[in-house]
Amino acid sequence: MQTPDILRMAVHNLWQRRIRTFFNLTGIVTGCIVLLMTAAGTTGVRNAIHALFDSTDFARQIYIFPRGRAWQEPPEDELVIDALVSDSRRKRIRKALIQQWNHERRMGSPRHELTTDDLDSIRKISHVQDVIADSITECIIKMDEPSLSTGIAPFNTHSRSLRNRLLAGTLPEINDREGVLIDEFLAWKLGFRNDADLPKLLGKQLNIEYQVAQRRIANIYNHLMERWGEMDVDEMQKQTKFLQTLSQLMGDLNKTTLADEQKSQLRELLGSGLARADGDPKVTIVRQYVVRGVVQTEDDDPIASLFRQWFHHVEKGLLVTPDTARELHQSQNGASSFHAALVVVDRSSSLDEVIKALQKDNYRPQSALTALENINQQIDNSAWIIYGVAITILLTSAVGIVNTLTMSIAERTSEFGIMKAIGARDSHVLKLMIAEGAILGLIGAVVAILLSVLLGILGQSLFKMYVESRTQTEIAGKLFQFQTLPALLVLLISTALCIIASLIPAWRAAKLDPVVAMRRN
Repeated sequence: MQTPDILRMAVHNLWQRRIRTFFNLTGIVTGCIVLLMTAAGTTGVRNAIHALFDSTDFARQIYIFPRGRAWQEPPEDELVIDALVSDSRRKRIRKALIQQWNHERRMGSPRHELTTDDLDSIRKISHVQDVIADSITECIIKMDEPSLSTGIAPFNTHSRSLRNRLLAGTLPEINDREGVLIDEFLAWKLGFRNDADLPKLLGKQLNIEYQVAQRRIANIYNHLMERWGEMDVDEMQKQTKFLQTLSQLMGDLNKTTLADEQKSQLRELLGSGLARADGDPKVTIVRQYVVRGVVQTEDDDPIASLFRQWFHHVEKGLLVTPDTARELHQSQNGASSFHAALVVVDRSSSLDEVIKALQKDNYRPQSALTALENINQQIDNSAWIIYGVAITILLTSAVGIVNTLTMSIAERTSEFGIMKAIGARDSHVLKLMIAEGAILGLIGAVVAILLSVLLGILGQSLFKMYVESRTQTEIAGKLFQFQTLPALLVLLISTALCIIASLIPAWRAAKLDPVVAMRRN
């Protein structure tokens, strides 16, 4: 007997017993549908959650602190727990001891800060869109009559939610050093209280005053400041270092070999007469900005409020581009180092990779990764429960196939006897029974795939109608996302399980004695 003959006989036998075949297929199809819908639903829900998180800036941000001592495992004598405690509590205490030991080491180490070179190296990490130095410049804002104290902070040029929070105007371009965003509450305090008044702010000129608290050479400093809006960061850093050098020279002027007349001339020329009695000069710097847009005070997005607790980054008062904020920070503090920075990644799924790269360089990252991992873990736990139900259904179907084929052998004993009498071998009978099981599994899986796709389309339509009617927002993502690999796995599992279920009945049919089988007729 050739393989095509065996397959034709298997299909014919299943069709002759189509009621039993139908019930066997029902169990197989049900189990496969549950498996496929669970896999598609898990993928869809996970992707939908990540897409939802990616829509807000907070889930794609990592707040980092400067390098410290590398995290190390303390000596074993520092981890001695000489008490009768449970294993779970011992594990928690051990973890707390490790954290305490590393914290004490870091407390004793000198303070580090982020330099511009650090920010540039972090920016080169894969999936990093931008690195924003955490710098806030306290200033006084003047427009017509009002004079208010506020802060100037950088904004994320890749921000999606900030663009959605615009109440009027647009975001300044990345190379716009004069453009500024103004917070709606600050606009309120400036007298622009009605909604119709907000567009009137656009194009308005703001005078910003802030003080240089460190030693400066005032006359030269003010002269150089006139060109700072035209300089790039490197030129500005060179001028800052030049001013620091002059400041140090003036402080040590009496230690030089210059004549008293020369010292007096330098002091007069460089403006050291601005120094106060306590020796700490205070120079007021005035800069001008143009309002490009008005932004909402806070993001009403519930996802943003979920992650806002992770970060200290301020988006209130006045917002400028990161380069402009760095200029202000350097001009006020005379240094190009920062206490912290905000790392913006392209998507939330890249957080883990970027954080590992940062930790490798001993940076201390703070992000929403833990929350995302917990959500993913809950999705996986729920999925495994449903997978267990589906496997149980398939195993029950397999038992039914064993029972059906066993009964089929009893009914077809004479048929097997005649087959053997006319020359069929044991292997032919064995292949016939296995073919019947394989065909059941294959048909069941194919039908399940087709029905799962249809159910997925129907479920997506109902889900979309319900959510959009309740939230008044469009749902772009799919609740069920079918992939090729899960479908192939279900096809393989279903066919393999049915073949395994048919082995015992097939072996019994192959061992029938043809003479005894024909007598039973």
